Amino acid sequence: MLVSSSAGRNRDPSIQRSLLPLRVHNALKYIHELIPSSSGMLSAVFSSSFPPPTDTKRAHTEYCSNLLRATEYAPELKSEILALIVERLIKIDVQVQVDVQDLDDGIAEVIVQGEGLEDALQKEHYGINEEEEDFSDNESVSSDDSLDPEEQRLKDLRSALEKIDSILDLLFTFYEPAFTKSDSLESRAMFDQLLSQFRKTILPTYRSRHTQFLLFHFAQKSPELTARFLDTCTGMLTDKARSSVLRVSAAAYIASFVSRGKHVDYEIVQSCIQRLLDYLRRLRLEYMPNCRGPDPRRYEIYYATFQTLMYIFCFRWRDLLADPEEFPEDEDEDIFDPRLLDWIPGLKDGFNQNIMSKLNPLKICAPAIVEEFDRIAHHLQFAYVHSIIENNKRIRISHFISAGPASVARETSLSYMHGEKSLQLESYFPFDPYQLPISKRWITSDYNEYRKIPGLDDDVEEVIEDSSDDDVLDGDDIEDEGTETPDDNSD
Repeated sequence: MLVSSSAGRNRDPSIQRSLLPLRVHNALKYIHELIPSSSGMLSAVFSSSFPPPTDTKRAHTEYCSNLLRATEYAPELKSEILALIVERLIKIDVQVQVDVQDLDDGIAEVIVQGEGLEDALQKEHYGINEEEEDFSDNESVSSDDSLDPEEQRLKDLRSALEKIDSILDLLFTFYEPAFTKSDSLESRAMFDQLLSQFRKTILPTYRSRHTQFLLFHFAQKSPELTARFLDTCTGMLTDKARSSVLRVSAAAYIASFVSRGKHVDYEIVQSCIQRLLDYLRRLRLEYMPNCRGPDPRRYEIYYATFQTLMYIFCFRWRDLLADPEEFPEDEDEDIFDPRLLDWIPGLKDGFNQNIMSKLNPLKICAPAIVEEFDRIAHHLQFAYVHSIIENNKRIRISHFISAGPASVARETSLSYMHGEKSLQLESYFPFDPYQLPISKRWITSDYNEYRKIPGLDDDVEEVIEDSSDDDVLDGDDIEDEGTETPDDNSD
């Protein structure tokens, strides 16, 4: 059954170490074949033995790799194993996002983008010699007494990012073969598992930064899978039985996926926009009779949906033309004439009806997104909202808020806004640029970068790309009256 003990004698330690997983897997496979009911016990052992978040990258990578290998002889545990890896991965992912948010912008950029790490990571990922492997095996998670607390924190943060990068690369590699034929039964079954993990773990997790890119990549394998992912998010957004936090998160996923997904074709973009406009119309008709003004507590879902529309418009306005295929990829500024743009039916009226309503979404939506929509829409002669934005600076949201607990803008270590600003929506979009150096290779060809608009200033690109950074939410200062943040909505 197992490799005999004498087989490993007098061998190089690194060879013995490489045989150990094989021996363990052979033993587990034998036990599983002998006692099929042992699956339940294996599942519990796999979970309880998972390395803690503070353990090394090597420990996490090897453990996850062996878990995935176990699915070969225990296929009935595949969904549980994949769910376990994602669950543990996302805990590290969220903590990293919290730590990065606490850093100065310059340092955070270096850490997140892996600057200074890429050469070492690539070398380790694509092969190192045995001496280097023996050295890396001595990796320690203990603190280095020679480092001051800030240096130690940065070192730990880099280590955590390396773990995320390595584990995600394993998962991408594991899933990829099933999607060779995107319309196969195997691909649909694997995508069902991804959607299950999304609903149960990823979507409910506040501010996950990298794990969700598994969905981003594989949902673009075919229009059918793209539609299924968007249907899942739209279903969450419109389900009144769900919590408002979950529904707002679903809106952010729709906005970010449609905007950033390079393989999301214009027909899906137009269909998504039409569905959102129709949903907003129903909400507006429901709310308007009793509406006194902008109230993020009562109408949070309405505002999250409208912010989704604006964000998609900024990225995909070309796909919202009546005939996108006739619009040149790189329109010459000298011949570009916005007056000739022909939009899909109902688009301009749908935007204007919401903008001009008493619900006043431009007051509640994230200022960074509102300002960019203003610039782009004005340049394209689609909508003129600057006067409304200026007038909104004199409006206090607290005058219209209904009584009740607070939830619209949660004040956490990720959000330092207070008073009136805390009552506006966050500019969080889960598919903002992906920077992990190794696993980034899976995302590059799927990712839609922000494209310069003919005749519009170059600095627009910088603002929209950084829309989830609080620093772009400057604008005019608003006096802080210590208003409590709303927490409930009646939708």
